Amino acid sequence: MDNRPIGIFDSGIGGLTVLQEIISLLPSESTIYVADQAYFPYGEKTNKEIQKRTEKICQFLIKNKVKLIVVACNTATVAAIDFLRKKFSLPFVGLEPAIKPAAKMTKTGIIGVLVTRRTAKSRRQRKLIEGFAQGKKVVTVDGSELTPLIEAGQEVRLVLEKLLLPLKKLRVDVLVLGSTHYPFLKKQIQAIMGPRVKIIDSGKAVAKQVKRVLKENNLLSSQGKGKRLFFTTATTPLGFPIKASQLKL
Repeated sequence: MDNRPIGIFDSGIGGLTVLQEIISLLPSESTIYVADQAYFPYGEKTNKEIQKRTEKICQFLIKNKVKLIVVACNTATVAAIDFLRKKFSLPFVGLEPAIKPAAKMTKTGIIGVLVTRRTAKSRRQRKLIEGFAQGKKVVTVDGSELTPLIEAGQEVRLVLEKLLLPLKKLRVDVLVLGSTHYPFLKKQIQAIMGPRVKIIDSGKAVAKQVKRVLKENNLLSSQGKGKRLFFTTATTPLGFPIKASQLKL
């Protein structure tokens, strides 16, 4: 048993949706969350810039004695998780769009994937589609313009309609939310797509993978209830729903 915390980071508040699933499944685990809002959004950075930045975040988390790090950001997973795994010896869990379960759920054979531009163009997503969605039509929609609106708590209805109504006309019956920010909009997305469309994201799958990795490495916590720490790199954080300490990296 190991009562050290789990480290979780994202470019902003999106990873809180993953954190929520981890806490729900593993309430005994303590967590340290870092929102790198000073460098938000990651989608505008190069792979090397993201790698350099996430290395600093991981160094901070490791100094705080985390036992596992969750890269709760699709863009950071695509750009940096392989680099981070080579750099550090502790376990990492990243994100992937939930294409595999979507392929099992679809009845029409038409799957929508709402992702950021970097994830849409990534080799990881292409391999997921080739490996698990053969024979299915996968329609990818670039939702990059949504992310800063969500981060700032701004109105997104018109942008959502512009992005989603074409998917609805194509008879998509499963929609994958491929960014940790998008689950914040799940009710609005469901209202636009209608009740017959299933909306799925990677949060629960990530939480299950975290539990699996902790169990395999004998790292599960034995304490009653975990503690929560939150950090943001921004001087004036936008949209952060929880009091967070400022972190200078």
